[in-house]
Amino acid sequence: TKGELPCVDLTLNLFVGKGCLTVAGWVIKAAIVATVDNSSIRRDASASDAPSFWGSLVDWVVMGAVTVAARRRLMVMEKEAEGQARQRTIKVVMGGMDLIPAWGFKGMAAAMVGGHLIWDAALVLACATAIYVTLSPPADAPPTFSNALRAVLCGSMGLGVGFAVNTIPSSLFSFSDYFSIAAFTGEVLYAGVITMVAVILQAFLALQAEDTASPLVKALLVFLKTAFNFVAAWAWQGALNLAYNGEGSFCNDQIIGQLIWCFALLAAGATLAFTLANAGSEDPSQFGKDVRNLLVLVVGINIGWAFSDFAAICYSCTPWLAGPLGSWLFACLVAIGVGGVAWLSTRIGENLKRRAVAEFVASGRGSGLGGSLRDSQQSQGAELEMQQYG
Repeated sequence: TKGELPCVDLTLNLFVGKGCLTVAGWVIKAAIVATVDNSSIRRDASASDAPSFWGSLVDWVVMGAVTVAARRRLMVMEKEAEGQARQRTIKVVMGGMDLIPAWGFKGMAAAMVGGHLIWDAALVLACATAIYVTLSPPADAPPTFSNALRAVLCGSMGLGVGFAVNTIPSSLFSFSDYFSIAAFTGEVLYAGVITMVAVILQAFLALQAEDTASPLVKALLVFLKTAFNFVAAWAWQGALNLAYNGEGSFCNDQIIGQLIWCFALLAAGATLAFTLANAGSEDPSQFGKDVRNLLVLVVGINIGWAFSDFAAICYSCTPWLAGPLGSWLFACLVAIGVGGVAWLSTRIGENLKRRAVAEFVASGRGSGLGGSLRDSQQSQGAELEMQQYG
């Protein structure tokens, strides 16, 4: 409608804004931790394989600063970009950049969650809330680098909080690490219940945010809502890991099996994007947007986790990359590969959207039956974009 392709926008959000940036954040964090600890890249799939607290802290702060610098550059590119297709692509990338420093705080949370999972998880949630209240800049704060860094650090804690909170039911119900029908059914039921609770919280916290006049309280409610979205993502990750954990007798078996699993999740993500695009309305409610963002986050980040596991398997099968230097070489190769895939995906998406604009203008639907000013402006914008991109 109106020369737009919402399915393409959602697919780019899933694959680039969530999936690719999740892989990039994980591999950079793994290299930084390997350097600080003088070790090698670890898979970091559970609390028992958690990195050191201090290495993760360094990654959280350093990558937070890098994210601020990169986001400022992207904001300039967005203003200079000509055409809505390019501007939307840049917004997708900027919207998912908090996932890069998020792995640092997740590593800190994993290091804090020890033998007493319930109390440690509660401590992580309390510390995250205290950090948010302390660091979060006021709404009218000037857009300085330090204030932007504070906002990024506060906004990137959801992944770690979700991981910590998700360990509570895992410890209470003692979910199995090995596949069985009963264990898988339990994981899926648990993930489904958590997702439904997250949906209910979207509505409840949104109402609470409307009733309060304090900007800090509103921001805190948004943080809690986002953090519980990550709880749902971690819950589904447990079910997916139980369905396929990438094990195999030989490296080739592990690599091929994990790659097939990654593309299976990609197909599921594309199906979700198509379904949401066809079910969405032109002006969805805030609740509808929140639910859509929840589903996109859960699916997109699990796609990123699957490809992160694929990268970790590839690293474990190349012993000559052991150590900090090899970790950085591997991280650079993965980052370049992820960047190339993201660039190619966005180019394909933009070309599809430009073609849709051209077809929309050529069909004569841009002016509308009544020739309203709004439709005329949309048609003129579409014509300009068609002329610019041929």
